Amino acid sequence: MSLSAVASLVRNLITAPAAVLRARVAKDAEVLALRHENAVLRRQITRSTTSRPTESGLPHAHD
Repeated sequence: MSLSAVASLVRNLITAPAAVLRARVAKDAEVLALRHENAVLRRQITRSTTSRPTESGLPHAHD
C-alpha cells in the first residue's frame, strides 16, 4: 500500500465517526429546541385560556 492510500484510509477512519457524532449532536439540539418551543406554546395557551379580556380588549392585570 502506498503512503497516500494509508493516509486516505486513516483520514476516512477519523472523519466517519466525527460525522456521525455531529449528526447526533445536531439531532439532539433540534429535539431540545422543539421541546422548548412546545413548552412556550403550552404556556401561551394556558395564559390565553385563564385570562379574560376587559372591555378595552386588553387582559386583566393579575394581582
